[in-house]
Amino acid sequence: MSLQGMMGGLDIAASGLAAERRHMSVITQNIAMANVTRTLKGGPYVRKTVIFKEALERAMDGRPDGVEVEGPVEDRRGEFVRVFDPSHPDADKDGYVTRSNVNLVYEMLDLVIARRSYEANVATFRTWENLARRSIELMR
Repeated sequence: MSLQGMMGGLDIAASGLAAERRHMSVITQNIAMANVTRTLKGGPYVRKTVIFKEALERAMDGRPDGVEVEGPVEDRRGEFVRVFDPSHPDADKDGYVTRSNVNLVYEMLDLVIARRSYEANVATFRTWENLARRSIELMR
């Protein structure tokens, strides 16, 4: 394997790190906004998610494949919970407040999965870094 090929492995691992960092940022936003009943657009907060996609543009430029994140995009799956609270300022005419569709248990699980993926990318990055370092030492 050429040195350039090894550096490509570092690029791929770095793209995975960047993607998971963005993913964790969106999850953190969901957790923070779980109880928001009114946004600037009006209505309750809508859960956000990211879409992982193959970095085809990178491959077209001759750089190694990688991963990119698209988003955040609204994820309307899940239930918008309605709670009876007539004293709440966001209550409708029947006294119900619509809460966000963020499920905190799901978000925490998603955060654990994203963290493990991030850690796997760190381990991959370190492995590629060690391989590149050893290859340079052998060329001397």
